[in-house]
Amino acid sequence: MPPVYPPKFNRSLVAVRGTVYCRSCKYAYSDPKTLNDAKPVEGAVVRLVCKRIKKNIVAETKTDKNGYFLLLAPKTVTNFGFTGCRAYLVKSKDYKCNKVSKLMDGDVGAKLR
Repeated sequence: MPPVYPPKFNRSLVAVRGTVYCRSCKYAYSDPKTLNDAKPVEGAVVRLVCKRIKKNIVAETKTDKNGYFLLLAPKTVTNFGFTGCRAYLVKSKDYKCNKVSKLMDGDVGAKLR
């Protein structure tokens, strides 16, 4: 009888995508879950940080003219190990848009889903 091996699980690489918006301070006390008067931010730097025991994994990218970014995580981050990862806004080309908000956990880093 041939040996029985445990099933293999396919690991997938991780990619993070999103859009960075700048929202006017005049809406600071309105509903924090809306993007009233928000505009996309071109050239914003977005960082992915994955906490690991020995060494954190870090990757960065910039947004396009529509504020959109697609960040391909390093190959060491897979669908089995992305739970300790968060995405952060590092900086914006527009100095008025360098302060992060609590919207979508921007102030503490958005968890990957």
